[in-house]
Amino acid sequence: MGQGDSVHALLDRARPLGLGLADRARLAGLEGAFHDGVAGGVADIRRLITTAEQVMSAGEDELAADLLMGAAHRCYRSRADEERWTAVRAAAGRLRLPQTDPRMILIAAFLDPFARTSDFLDRIRAIAGEPRTDGAVASRLALAAFVAADFDHALTFANQAATVLRQQGRVDLLLQAQVMQSFTGLYLGRWDVTSEASTAAHALATETRQPIWAACALLGQANLAGLRGDDTRALRLADEVERVAILTGTAALLSGAQLVRGISALGIDQPSLAFDEFRRMITASDTAYQLPQAAWAIDYLADAAVVAGRADEAREALRNLMGLLELSTAPACGAPRPSLQQCWPTTPARTSCSSRRTR
Repeated sequence: MGQGDSVHALLDRARPLGLGLADRARLAGLEGAFHDGVAGGVADIRRLITTAEQVMSAGEDELAADLLMGAAHRCYRSRADEERWTAVRAAAGRLRLPQTDPRMILIAAFLDPFARTSDFLDRIRAIAGEPRTDGAVASRLALAAFVAADFDHALTFANQAATVLRQQGRVDLLLQAQVMQSFTGLYLGRWDVTSEASTAAHALATETRQPIWAACALLGQANLAGLRGDDTRALRLADEVERVAILTGTAALLSGAQLVRGISALGIDQPSLAFDEFRRMITASDTAYQLPQAAWAIDYLADAAVVAGRADEAREALRNLMGLLELSTAPACGAPRPSLQQCWPTTPARTSCSSRRTR
């Protein structure tokens, strides 16, 4: 219900009660209930994986899946090292749950947003028409579809989640569903959805004192401002988001701030500056690199590269990422992918940077 102080007070009372294995695992899961999307350190991720493996050995696979979902989410937001990802993959591979379980779908989406896209997108589409009475389940499916760049299904699930969660007064999950509405609306050209959802999500995140979710909502507003030509507001909001990203080590937020800066630079006819901003998003060694968000900068990078006369640099920067994208069947990634030469011919036609304003 968004009552973080009460949750933490009750957890403090529960810890010394001599809990059994399953209840200790539930405690570990509840400790992340108001995690606020913070990336979490290596020790936090390792603790979730270890606890999940213990309860899995005791036959508590559903509980283990909840813990691994939390571990995968932290890895996803923080650009965790390969050792952490490998540990989550190994543990998730031992879960004895149906592959259509929303937790399994979301874990798969976090682990391999490109390589396993056809697998979990098929699962998402198979259950997309089912009625949803559980807002938490719909919210998980929305996030899985979003990570996989299936924005149509992501918006459908996010709308379902928001409706149910609002009726139930589940404020914490509601604001997360509204963040999903904000970004799926943005990428689908539904700016009305983005405007309404990001404003509502920011109000709830501020009320419940969750700065990372508040920053996510601000990102939706910043993107919208940049696309509408309000560059001063867009850049101010991007700076606010970047401060939260640096303080919390959240790569997803930092990547999002770069996208806003690039869009704003395109809009004021500074394509070379825009190219530099977007390139940070697709350079694996950069702190602003994060999958799958790197892929969502490609069309903007192409715009900037062509107008700035830097198509050769763009081809080189994209080689690694294009190899990953060829594995994807997500609608937003396009299948089959065109070759780099098709994307940027040797003598490309000049395009207008300002076309983004009315996209």
